[in-house]
Amino acid sequence: MNSQPTVVQLFVILATLLTEGCSLADWQRMGYETVQNAKRQQCQTDLPRDKEGECQQRENYDAYQQRRTENTE
Repeated sequence: MNSQPTVVQLFVILATLLTEGCSLADWQRMGYETVQNAKRQQCQTDLPRDKEGECQQRENYDAYQQRRTENTE
């Protein structure tokens, strides 16, 4: 019998350790920031080097949440 953990067991342990302290709000913030970073990188890739400064600064998560709250009231 092999006493070493399998890849699946290691993945479950790692996922548990990484997500243990994260709330839903933390996951939402990370997801939002990931999408915004991807959009920024795509913009910089699509524009010539001398025009990279034209990629607009995206709003941060807190500003986004505040705007959403104001729009739903």
